[in-house]
Amino acid sequence: MNFFIHIGIHKTGSTALQYFCLKNRLKLQEHGFFYPEIGLKDAGHHTIAWLAKNKDKSARLHDMLESIRREAKRAGCENIILSSEEFEFLRDLHILSAALQHDHCKIIIFLRRQDTLLESEYNQHVKMFSTKYKHDIFKFHFDHDFSQRFNYKYLCNIWRHKFSDDGLSIISYDYWSKQANGIFTAFLATLGLSLHDNFIMPEERHSNISLPNKATLYLARLNQLTLTKDQHQLAIRLLTAEFSAEKNQPLLSMKDRHILWRRYKGTNDFVEKNFNTDCFVEPEKEVNASELVSLNFCTHFNRGIYTRIKTAVLTGEH
Repeated sequence: MNFFIHIGIHKTGSTALQYFCLKNRLKLQEHGFFYPEIGLKDAGHHTIAWLAKNKDKSARLHDMLESIRREAKRAGCENIILSSEEFEFLRDLHILSAALQHDHCKIIIFLRRQDTLLESEYNQHVKMFSTKYKHDIFKFHFDHDFSQRFNYKYLCNIWRHKFSDDGLSIISYDYWSKQANGIFTAFLATLGLSLHDNFIMPEERHSNISLPNKATLYLARLNQLTLTKDQHQLAIRLLTAEFSAEKNQPLLSMKDRHILWRRYKGTNDFVEKNFNTDCFVEPEKEVNASELVSLNFCTHFNRGIYTRIKTAVLTGEH
């Protein structure tokens, strides 16, 4: 069997891509690609990724993959697609590679420049009720050790060593996310397919949409309160409505971006050279990037807006 394993990374459109594959299961099967329902958590194969982390569950992983192979054969498919950004966090691939030792595997990785990834991760951690981060992006970067996650040389090498050089396909999220349906187009291209093959687009609600950056300045402060999940969701809706019409200013200044750019330039250059890809554009070379004024956690905070949103959230009156 041929396995096409999409490993994310996180915050590169994985959720939308998984719903795309799920919505187009039958269309993919027409082209010989099987997107299994076995192992799904929501629309991604997170269960398989989690099993691959634990050697005590290797037998269950083997059984699950064997069931997937049988289903694929019954569907007349020789190609199996697995997708989970949780694969990104695998550091020991022995369990997974052993379970796939008789299969041909291609690994698909979307990479994102580290400064935009940091902004997106911060946005997500402020937005998620399970994390409810309550400080600014700089403390977030300090509180979380991103040194290994941002080292794409390390990530690509551990997968290359188990699945060979020609088994890795590296895709620039920064480029393709700016194109119409670009994430789907780039992914399908790795399968030898095209959007022109009558694939159906997923609904926007199946994408993990970020908050407007200015909204995070307020939600982070609201996260310092003891809110219920419903109140937290209400705060997100009110803040999105408040700021969605405004130009989305960045959280990091050009100076901050260049600090991260210089820190990871060596490992990014390694990925581009060794995997024949062009993923990373220097921050100042982005169109109009130098004209954007970054948000400041204190100076761009309006006490009046905060009080109004806070009152509406706590009272339920809006």
